[in-house]
Amino acid sequence: MKIRRIIAAVMALVLVGGAYPSNAVNTRNIGKVYAAEAAEENSPKFLIEKDEFKRLEPFSIKVKNVDPATISFVEGNIEEVSKSSDEDGNLVFTFKARKSGEAHLIINYGFDGETREQRYNFNILEETYEDENSPKFLIEKDEFKRLEPFSIKVKNVDPATISFVEENIEEVSKSSDEDGNLVFTFKARKSGEAHLIINYGFDGETREQRYNFNILDEEYTEENTQDTNVKGDANCDGSVDMSDVVLIMQALANPNKYGVNGTEKFHITQQGMKNSDVDTTVKGVTVSDALKIQRYLLGAVEL
Repeated sequence: MKIRRIIAAVMALVLVGGAYPSNAVNTRNIGKVYAAEAAEENSPKFLIEKDEFKRLEPFSIKVKNVDPATISFVEGNIEEVSKSSDEDGNLVFTFKARKSGEAHLIINYGFDGETREQRYNFNILEETYEDENSPKFLIEKDEFKRLEPFSIKVKNVDPATISFVEENIEEVSKSSDEDGNLVFTFKARKSGEAHLIINYGFDGETREQRYNFNILDEEYTEENTQDTNVKGDANCDGSVDMSDVVLIMQALANPNKYGVNGTEKFHITQQGMKNSDVDTTVKGVTVSDALKIQRYLLGAVEL
């Protein structure tokens, strides 16, 4: 009888599941796993390049599963540039550093009834990121420039925003190349140190490009020198044109700057004075020589 009672008790446990209590535990654990996965899918996510060393170009942070109304920022050497959404409806905030050095960003946001935060620390590198639309300044890589004019090509900059701060340098001309880039030509006033600052507008702010030169005293001489013994060729460039007329008039009107011993780089020379004396009815170089060269250019007379 005792054995029968034991067998009946065991059978009763089997029928109610008491003999396999671990089965019930496993079922509860599986439910917990599914709940955790669902919570993970809906948790806040912040996506950014894994790089604490960021350059000065703008960078973006994608935010997922966060109410935008709860978001605020604490910025150190960083400012928000724009806010948008991607094709999946995620928020995309774009930031940029104000200057090189350390930068910090704290994103405060609400989730699950409480305020949380996401922190970022950056070391902003000094060089700027070069892309197709960024401003570019092209010049010979030579801080030792001679007295001849030199040019700087400027790309992706609104010409209306450009201004110069010049020291021992002056702008000679402005033009455009075949690609539509601005080309500014400068020349030094004398040998020695020279400095040029180009102020320009880009991306809603004023920026600057600096150049420092050591101007050599010698003049630039081309390999194929022109024949300077040409009647009417006041500037000794090998041809006769209106620039010769202009130089004669400048030399006569302001000899201290444009005369034979003038202070200007492109003043008239002794050979230029000899070439300019084309009116034999008047002794020396006068206004009549400039007028005769003009008439020659019109085809009215010979020199």
